[in-house]
Amino acid sequence: IESSDKTGRIFFGGNQATDVWELTYQQEERWFASRCSKINHTNSGITSAFQLLPFGARSEQEHIKQMVVDDSRDLLYTLSSSSTIRVYHMKPNNVLDLALSRPFTSLLAQIAHMVPSSDLLARNTSLVSISPISAQETNRLSLQALTSTGCRIFLSATSGAFYGSSSSSAPTSMQVHHIKFPPKDGETAAPQLQQPQSASTSLGPYSSNPSTLDTNTRFLANTKAGVRYAPGYSCWVV
Repeated sequence: IESSDKTGRIFFGGNQATDVWELTYQQEERWFASRCSKINHTNSGITSAFQLLPFGARSEQEHIKQMVVDDSRDLLYTLSSSSTIRVYHMKPNNVLDLALSRPFTSLLAQIAHMVPSSDLLARNTSLVSISPISAQETNRLSLQALTSTGCRIFLSATSGAFYGSSSSSAPTSMQVHHIKFPPKDGETAAPQLQQPQSASTSLGPYSSNPSTLDTNTRFLANTKAGVRYAPGYSCWVV
């Protein structure tokens, strides 16, 4: 469950599907409407019902693990159990549109152009949490995704060809901007957002000497969750 401080909208999901629901409420009851109701923004009622029917043996249903809201860009992000990130654009009048969907395999394909090889970013790696980065903090980054191996993947979701595109528009592209690897045992990960390329554990598309990085450190190999606090502090749960 997640809410927007700016609009008061409340969103929630379940553990059996990737549907995004919204709780709507009003001060007074009406003749044909209750005070509280819910809206499914992703599937019709018939489709949702079929997803719950037990038609024999089946694999675990993909479901929502986490929701986060970025009020500075009017976006709702969801992270699913299959490590897929979905981006929804929050519009007035209880409208929520799916703008982007990025499976982790798509992010790995982008990362392959930055990291020659790393055991921390493999097919068996998963995403355990996501944290929004507000437009007030930076217009170059919009989301941090944390992997089960402790890597922080910084993403930019833009609505045009330039970072300066209107923050109120729905994004049309999501790209990996850079990656910060876990610190070595005994080191401290300092918050460095404005110049990530200078950090000893960071790697981006324009890094000049990636061979100096330890891209296989196992210091946070069993990361279960994490959260990011502005202006760049991170907390891991291992």
